[in-house]
Amino acid sequence: MSKGAAPSTGGAIPPIIHRVWPGPDPVPYTFRAHAVTFEHHNPGWEHRLWTVDDLDDLDMVNRDLYDRAKTEAPDDWLRWRADIARLEILYQYGGIYVDTDAECLKPLDPLLDYDCWFAESPNAPGHATQAVFGCAPQHPHVGRLLDLLEASAAENRGRRINHRVGSRFVDRNKGDVVVLPWRWFAGQSISDRDKGRIGKAGGFINHRYFNTDRHRNSAAQVAAFKAAADILNETGVEWFLTSGLLLGHIREGRILPWDLDVDIGIWPDGVERVREAFQGWQFKRDFDSQMWPVHNKTKIDIHTHYRDGDTVYKLHGKQQRIRMDYPAYLFDLQPSVFYLRDCLIPSPPEEYLAHMYGDDWLTPKKEWKWDESPRNITAR
Repeated sequence: MSKGAAPSTGGAIPPIIHRVWPGPDPVPYTFRAHAVTFEHHNPGWEHRLWTVDDLDDLDMVNRDLYDRAKTEAPDDWLRWRADIARLEILYQYGGIYVDTDAECLKPLDPLLDYDCWFAESPNAPGHATQAVFGCAPQHPHVGRLLDLLEASAAENRGRRINHRVGSRFVDRNKGDVVVLPWRWFAGQSISDRDKGRIGKAGGFINHRYFNTDRHRNSAAQVAAFKAAADILNETGVEWFLTSGLLLGHIREGRILPWDLDVDIGIWPDGVERVREAFQGWQFKRDFDSQMWPVHNKTKIDIHTHYRDGDTVYKLHGKQQRIRMDYPAYLFDLQPSVFYLRDCLIPSPPEEYLAHMYGDDWLTPKKEWKWDESPRNITAR
């Protein structure tokens, strides 16, 4: 390994599980639940979640490349950071890296028998992926990958991130490293899932990237949110995530695939600036209390929130007769990031969600009716 790094120890993989969360937004509750499964099946292991502050302090071979994430990958800079950080972490500390959307099904001790391994990709059998991998500290193969990373990022500029610093980069340079069968780490491939074939998760890890629709929720919803967020951030108006949009952000880290609109809140002093900012968009509703600009058939549901003493409320319905109330203290808003867009959210968001959806807000309710189900409806 060049750049002054230590030589290979020739040792075994230590019992450490590493997960990476390189952004400022909160770890979704579903991912926190996945982490508990690793602790349950591997109680004697060390469990580390690397957050943005930890990664800022990490001594990296490719620190400059990591810090250039927003320039190199402006539309996906968090994944750029995660792809680099996982290699840097395992080279220094050794252990097993797992993505945050993976859950553990049984003890991982047999995976410590190798000094370095990568998982086979469920979507490209025979090819390696770094969604889950393990190595001993200062393993020369991972050290070589770190040496090649800067050149790969430059030579593959214009290609997708996975070719530059991610799984395709790892696969191109895997050499004779051990690649373990994909069924040890995923119940099914994306192609199998899309063909309706039922998966069977029976390995060490169920990598839920391949088994859920987390990355398959409506592209139209995501595009609509990004477009609206970009416009709102240009206005200088204070705006925030509400209702189902906030629920998806906090619980699952995504827009809920069965939620058909994008829920956003503003204050009365921002109404005219927001209306003006969305000029040129089709409006399906245009009240001071509720605006519905439309982005490619996806409704942006912008609700004006009003303060009334210790209460903040908003109005719904064609006649704006349905009123929903919230404790005003929830609207001491805190910053967050959703789909790489800066935004604000109620604080603490868990209390907001419990107030609206009930204490069981972590349980999905696909039969939710906006005009009947919320706990905080105070007038109809």
